[in-house]
Amino acid sequence: MKYLKYLILLLPFLIYSCGQDSFEYLPDNECVSFADVTESYILDGNNLEIEIVRGTAVSVLNLNISLAEGSIFSLVDGSVTFEAGEYTAKVLLTYDQTDLVPGVEYSFNLSFDESLRSPAGTSAYVGNGVLPLDMLEYEDYGIIEFIGPTSSNYLSDVVDNMTVEEKRYTLQVAKNTTTYYRIKNFFSSPTDLDFILSNDGTVTVLAPETSWDCPVYQGETYCFATTASYKGENFTVWFDADPSCITPYDWSPAGYSATIGTTIDFDAIFTIGSDYIPRTDSDNMWHAYETFEVISLF
Repeated sequence: MKYLKYLILLLPFLIYSCGQDSFEYLPDNECVSFADVTESYILDGNNLEIEIVRGTAVSVLNLNISLAEGSIFSLVDGSVTFEAGEYTAKVLLTYDQTDLVPGVEYSFNLSFDESLRSPAGTSAYVGNGVLPLDMLEYEDYGIIEFIGPTSSNYLSDVVDNMTVEEKRYTLQVAKNTTTYYRIKNFFSSPTDLDFILSNDGTVTVLAPETSWDCPVYQGETYCFATTASYKGENFTVWFDADPSCITPYDWSPAGYSATIGTTIDFDAIFTIGSDYIPRTDSDNMWHAYETFEVISLF
């Protein structure tokens, strides 16, 4: 059974005579094939390995491999070698992980000389790879500070009741990226805020998951149960999850999108238990923009 998959490659060449108890092997090429037609890969920084098999291993075979243009991948070697007696060989592809955008799928196409293909096999191979978001590694990048309601008609004094330590958080950036960020212990809570700030000024929140639990607002929100206090009581902040309610200013259109002076406004609601913390000069349960600013870089 060890060589079953290689036997399959040879089946078109196996001729059986009803009057005989034996097969006659009549190959007219090397009976080569990619072991699979396609495969998906996790781009964790290691080379990709693509297996090629052959059905006859009498002699040494050097097989040229072609990689279609336009991919981020490169062949480690433009050919593979089957030594006499070897039925398998591996094509190696390399890539620069710093060029990858997490979550984006990258594809490639390999091929070899059709005249060497087994009739039961394939001389073309399509692969794709991705760097998953959960594989991102973050490193410290700077400090971001909660500076309060700078662009709202409905002011809040929550920021005035917080200490400097409660208003400042470590801003991190994912390694090998310039637009993937994390705010550690956002709003002095045990929860991190992961987001993309693209160079065109688009904000996409990756984590935490949205919640429908806000006691005074019926829409989707991001919830942060802060350890800070408002007039002696711990409170919770809820940010509207509607992307149009998250607005960046003064971002960078090239390189690292967050720089000193970059601000992000979140449409926020503050609660203590199920009670709404009112905003100045209003008895209505308004939610309004609160601003966070990058104040320093490491």
